[in-house]
Amino acid sequence: MRLFLEDLADDLDSIAVPYGQSQLTISSKRRDGLSLRVDSSGQRSWRFRYTRSDGSRNEIVCGGHYDSLEDARAEVDQLRELIKRGIDPVQKRRQDHTEKLESQMQRGSVHDPKVRFSSLVAAWLTHIEARLAPGSVNEYRSALNKYLLPEFAGRNVSTISLVEVEALINSIPTPSVKRKALATIRAFFSYLVDSDVLTHNMLLGKKTLAKTTEVKPRDRVLSGAEIHRFLNELGDQSVSEELKQTLRIQFASGLRISEVAGLRWSQIDMEERFVIKHQVKGGREVETAISDYMLELLVDWRLQCEGGDRLFSDACNVKHATRIIKNKLSPWLAFKSHDLRRTVSTTLMQLGCPEEVRRRILNHKSGSQISRHYDHDQQTALQLDWLNKWGETIEAFKQDPNHLSGDRELSEKRAAQLARLRGLNR
Repeated sequence: MRLFLEDLADDLDSIAVPYGQSQLTISSKRRDGLSLRVDSSGQRSWRFRYTRSDGSRNEIVCGGHYDSLEDARAEVDQLRELIKRGIDPVQKRRQDHTEKLESQMQRGSVHDPKVRFSSLVAAWLTHIEARLAPGSVNEYRSALNKYLLPEFAGRNVSTISLVEVEALINSIPTPSVKRKALATIRAFFSYLVDSDVLTHNMLLGKKTLAKTTEVKPRDRVLSGAEIHRFLNELGDQSVSEELKQTLRIQFASGLRISEVAGLRWSQIDMEERFVIKHQVKGGREVETAISDYMLELLVDWRLQCEGGDRLFSDACNVKHATRIIKNKLSPWLAFKSHDLRRTVSTTLMQLGCPEEVRRRILNHKSGSQISRHYDHDQQTALQLDWLNKWGETIEAFKQDPNHLSGDRELSEKRAAQLARLRGLNR
């Protein structure tokens, strides 16, 4: 007896492909073009067969993995509305995908075509079109458009890590497609090595990637959308104002949360170079420049403080902050305090900040290059310049999650804010 979707509507999970068959397709009694296809591995896909405006027939795979017949029919009803308006659902899906890809590529933070992933991909495709069979080029192009460009389009190719590639490749469910995507990015990286863009191919010789590698907290960087939420919604969260301001200052400065929690007003030099003189990890004495954006945060916080030398009370310590972030903030936005530092570092790198300046901003032990070429005051000036650029970027992210750098000038406020903060600390 032939089975229809309506006969199995209450027990779709029980559908199994008969032995010896690779797939099973079950249609609807209504003959409305809706069907459910189940393959031998148990994967299901809802499909809708329709007639185009020119009379030809076509089939589209529904976008959702629905668990009920009613949910699948709801999407089919939307597809029918498109057809009534003369829109081919398959063509519209392709157009939407193209527009999404173009938007993601425009969101990229690196504009130099010599290092931008999408620009180098275009050059590579031109290079291989003259050397490989059209079928091989199409396979490469398909993997790039579907998986690699949406993930890495705007990135500097030298900043893409093995962990990120592994996470992307292992997220692809189909083994054969996973192998093609890996082969594509491996071949692309080999081209970059031959073109002297990269010094080595981290995927050379790798036909598979370890499934055990995970993106650990120290590898996480907040996306543009997450930064936008952090900046605009943190004030609405049910945690103490001390913790909110600690996180804001950490994000503005790139300091460790322990360094922010231990700051004192007496450590702030407000007379000459306007820096914070404090101890960091390992007991080293360092100076942190104060950007225009961070200056505003300090002024606002000084107005709220009850007095005393410490910016934050003993209750706002690292253990307390870590616990509150995990228990109260994670349901809203999953992050750790270290993610904020990594986001600062990564974004500065994308803006073009030299490595030695980034190391100084993050209070990492510095190499010798910056010390060799710049004196102490010049180092502080470089640090301030790049922190001001980071502050402008934060302001831009508040307005637009896809906007990397803003053009807003904050420097004109600096003299007034300095005068206010000096007066509040006397």
